[in-house]
Amino acid sequence: MHLELYQLLSHTPSFATLLAPTGWGKTTLLIKLHEQNYNKILYFSPLRALAQEFAERVDGICIAKKAEFKQKYEEFNKKQRAILICTPEVFDFDAFQECDSNVLIVLDELHLFYRWGYSFRPYLEEFLYALSTTQSSVLGLTATLEDDLIYEWKNYLGSPFKHLYLINVGNLIVSPLLSKKVFYFPILKKKFVKKFLRELKKKQTLLYFCRYRQEVYDWVNFCHDRGLTALGCVGGEALKFREQLKKTPNPHCIFATSTLSHGVNLPDPSKIFISYPVKEKDFWVQMLGRGGRRGQTFELHTFDDFDISYGQKLLDSLKHLLGL
Repeated sequence: MHLELYQLLSHTPSFATLLAPTGWGKTTLLIKLHEQNYNKILYFSPLRALAQEFAERVDGICIAKKAEFKQKYEEFNKKQRAILICTPEVFDFDAFQECDSNVLIVLDELHLFYRWGYSFRPYLEEFLYALSTTQSSVLGLTATLEDDLIYEWKNYLGSPFKHLYLINVGNLIVSPLLSKKVFYFPILKKKFVKKFLRELKKKQTLLYFCRYRQEVYDWVNFCHDRGLTALGCVGGEALKFREQLKKTPNPHCIFATSTLSHGVNLPDPSKIFISYPVKEKDFWVQMLGRGGRRGQTFELHTFDDFDISYGQKLLDSLKHLLGL
């Protein structure tokens, strides 16, 4: 695959977007491109924890703060072979004009540049516009790109790039290791919580997604008060969570907001509980992507009916009401 991808990217400036399921091996593919085709790669992730994980895997030059940019960018330029890794906010846009066909620019979790760029992180949208000044080819990576974002990608970036390539080897695909989906209507939230509490007593690792930060803190305290090991992760604290996970690699439960739906390698949860209707399928699929990454099957409890038939919804509701 990497040779075919390199051939497409060699038509500079090109923008290729690779859609592949979570756990497919997109990072491994990127490493092969670096080893065999590109001496220099600029890697961008909107998630600091994901950027840090990638930097550790490839021994890359990681920029954590804007103040470090000049020094580390000079270090990157002096090296024969190197990968520069950072979030968009710490990168100087002017450097794009210096990039040529020998440098590959990579945007990991491409869908977030749009979803978050249009809402609470407008700098990500500015970053996409700044790409128009480069002569390098760009590779976007994601497991989830819904039709509205594919349309945006084609029309928003089509002008500055001579070639656009959409390579779909699996878009919005749920892991085949998902063994069971259990649906809840919102009025059955108490049944949902009751089921979770029963599972919490068993010897296993659970993953529980919360809508709000305070919910995460409250659930972690709830577990600690009962002598159960629990970790929490909210926005802006993913790096701290990674350190805690190293010390407690197999907690009874991990509580998190949607920030943990991307990146950060977790122990395989036996069950994933999503405690609110997500409504956007791309984020829902990313949440499910935290399961099965190490080969273990898992079960889902959800308020969203993506890929769930009306008959199953009725059957699950009947089971909840009967306490089955």
